[in-house]
Amino acid sequence: SEFVAMVSHEFKTPLQIIDSTREVIARKFKSLSSDSSFIEKFLDKIKHSIARLNDLIEGNLNLAKIETSKNSIKVNKEIFSLKGLISSIVERNYNLAAKKNIAIKFNLNHNDSYYNLNADKKLLDHCFTNIIANAIKYSSDNSEVKIDCLIKGDDVTITVQDHGIGISKDDLANIGNKFFRASNALIISGTGIGLYLAKSFIELHNGSMEI
Repeated sequence: SEFVAMVSHEFKTPLQIIDSTREVIARKFKSLSSDSSFIEKFLDKIKHSIARLNDLIEGNLNLAKIETSKNSIKVNKEIFSLKGLISSIVERNYNLAAKKNIAIKFNLNHNDSYYNLNADKKLLDHCFTNIIANAIKYSSDNSEVKIDCLIKGDDVTITVQDHGIGISKDDLANIGNKFFRASNALIISGTGIGLYLAKSFIELHNGSMEI
């Protein structure tokens, strides 16, 4: 766990250099040419790859912390908009969904669409990003991902439904276990720690994750 944490921290420095260099190049091209869309397309690919690597590194760091002790991950609560959080995650995954022509439908059943949560925004962002990205990744083209938020008193239930490859009954009980991947998902890239971390972070909020 200590080794994973150390290596993950080391990865962050070159990624930050790559990202800052990409930003400089992007600004330079914008100032030199009125039509920089061709270059911007490739710079965006670099940006999304950097974000993906950062997510993997963050996942490894969190896994190392949990392996040491769940108490090593602190829940830093703040007040934030539930709609704002989910909307920003949907926006970040727009390109992934657009490539497969997947429609994302988000419904919040509360009168106040800016219903505020008192929770750790960073941890819940990680949870919902993983779950929503998975729903898109494992879905077939030209389908739909539906996100429903049901608020009743102090209870908040967030449901994500896709039309993907499905999970066999034999595998279902093990989904969310560390490093486990369903037998029909092995041809799709993944590490098997995303839902494990999501489940752990939700439980740190005294919640539960059901699949």
